[in-house]
Amino acid sequence: MKIKKLKILLIFIIPLLLFACKKKPDYYNLANKKVKEREYEEAIELYTKALADDKEDTLSYINRGNVKLITKDYEGAIEDYLEALLLDSTDAKLYTYIADVKFNQEKYQEAITFYNTSIKLNPINPNAYFNMAVAKERLEKTIAASFDYDKAIELDEEFFKALFNRAILNQKLGNYQKAFSDYNHVLRLDPQNKEAYFNRGALNAKENKDSAALSDFTAAINLDNDFAGAYQNRANIYFKRRQFIRAINDYSEAIRLDTLNYLAYYGRGITKCYIGGDSLLNALQDLNKCIEIKPDDKNMYFYRAYIKNLKGDTPGAIADYQMAVEYGKIIAYDSIMKYTAVPEEK
Repeated sequence: MKIKKLKILLIFIIPLLLFACKKKPDYYNLANKKVKEREYEEAIELYTKALADDKEDTLSYINRGNVKLITKDYEGAIEDYLEALLLDSTDAKLYTYIADVKFNQEKYQEAITFYNTSIKLNPINPNAYFNMAVAKERLEKTIAASFDYDKAIELDEEFFKALFNRAILNQKLGNYQKAFSDYNHVLRLDPQNKEAYFNRGALNAKENKDSAALSDFTAAINLDNDFAGAYQNRANIYFKRRQFIRAINDYSEAIRLDTLNYLAYYGRGITKCYIGGDSLLNALQDLNKCIEIKPDDKNMYFYRAYIKNLKGDTPGAIADYQMAVEYGKIIAYDSIMKYTAVPEEK
């Protein structure tokens, strides 16, 4: 009789033991796996299940917020980050995450506020300074942005993006020597950076360092044969040096790569005008194309008038000078008076 009772007891105990030994699913790590596989909806569901089991699982809130950020659910991401902040208000990276979302929403002032809090909690994070600098640039707070780039680079001397952005900003502000220094640093870190060569070339051109500018624009072209802007700027240097055939070849390449580049048509037209002779007809065609693309540019009308006058089309020249005046080139009025003045009778 005792043996029978023991068997009945075991029938109930063994399933309970088996159930107790069975582990609950590790939703957090399963979710992380789904993130790596870029299965974001499934990852969000699994993080949600992990939070159902543990409402104080800070990492699940953070990671779910990160996935929502990837899928551009910005409000959902902020909600998760704020939930994580309630659990740990001293986590600097959480303020950075929220700031990043605000930045993506183009709420730059709010982003700056959160970046500042992040920096107070972790003052040695160069990325926070960099991101805050970019946000300030978007608000046209260029001087403040410059200080933040300085701090980011102070913390990380090889912070490539910060160096590049600071170089561009200093170029805009007219701090050319600082810009040169940063572009040189960028090119030491990345000798294949065509944009840095191009921007440094533009600085050299502005400083009338024509040989250095040619070298930089050529380096940019060697790195990218389809760099329309580099061809155009190199053509400008060739024109300045009166190397007209080379200038025309580069303007033509710029036009081939960008058929709506009216400045390249303009440059090529003016260059042909300087060559003269049979080139005048082609020069006129280029200026016609300029005006077709950008019909409100006063200089285009002024120089087309000049070409028409050279070709003996005085009425056409006067009409273009009048258009140039209408668009604000007052000096063209003198040309109108020159060709329309009635001789005084004795």
